[in-house]
Amino acid sequence: MGSDITIIGNSVAMNRIRNLLERVAPRDTTVLITGEAGTGKEFFARAVHQRSARRDRPFVAVDCAAITNRGFQYELPRSYRKDVLEDLYEMAQDSTMFLGEVGAFSLDVQSKLLRLLQQPLFHNIAATASNPVRFIAATALDLAEEVSKGQFREDLYARLNVVTIDLPPLREHKDDIPLLADHFIHQLARHYNRHITGLSPSARAVLLRYDWPFNIRELKQALEHAVLGSEREYISPEDLPNRLL
Repeated sequence: MGSDITIIGNSVAMNRIRNLLERVAPRDTTVLITGEAGTGKEFFARAVHQRSARRDRPFVAVDCAAITNRGFQYELPRSYRKDVLEDLYEMAQDSTMFLGEVGAFSLDVQSKLLRLLQQPLFHNIAATASNPVRFIAATALDLAEEVSKGQFREDLYARLNVVTIDLPPLREHKDDIPLLADHFIHQLARHYNRHITGLSPSARAVLLRYDWPFNIRELKQALEHAVLGSEREYISPEDLPNRLL
């Protein structure tokens, strides 16, 4: 797929992240992506994957909150018990395994993940790569604080925290909002076959005033609302969700 994912924004924060991503992505190291909900952690993880030598292999995304102690194993015929995390790890051989919201793992599941991180090769795979799976983890939690509270293993945190990409909340780089808005409007207008080409100056002012507690995800959803409801070529304030006004 190549490097299809484009990082939108010319702020100091986005340029710093873009430069770090370009340096880190090809080097096959473990990456921890931090940031509030909606800042685009999985998007940036996919950008790392696409800029790596593993780009043509699957990107295995794991919803860590869905893997609980009760769901840690599942039954197969003849009462053979299969481990969910090992199964996903096997799927990610020679590729990238993305651990979304890794702080949601219980301590028991964290122990299992640590063992996978420590073993050089999966025991059922005749892999030749020195690092058969590249791990990228993401969290909205402060894992150092979780370690101090006994909720996250310190040794696992050390294993995951090799290179950290810290994504700022949108309210801290509002100068990127016009570029992001134009990108989303063109994307959404094409998807919904709407003839909408941009924002009116007054609508842009509304977007710049709002603090975006749910970050880029909330911006895209607000613009989707506007694209679907607007009858004009340019989105106006009345097309936007009322909470923004």
